[in-house]
Amino acid sequence: DASGYLGSVALLVWRNFAMVRLDWLGFFIASAYATSVVGVVCTGLAGVYFLRRRPTRDAHALTTATAKDALA
Repeated sequence: DASGYLGSVALLVWRNFAMVRLDWLGFFIASAYATSVVGVVCTGLAGVYFLRRRPTRDAHALTTATAKDALA
């Protein structure tokens, strides 16, 4: 939440003191597309990460057998 406020304030300060004419609609559309792409990429990377960390069936059987041996 704080990063959103910081970005908004930085944009307003830059616009007011740098004397830049900014097309707000174009900026909004470009930032919406950029945010969407970043979100999709991050979600895909998280999916790949968790799929690779998923335990295999052999590892699950091994831990179950080890736990049963420890209880016996």
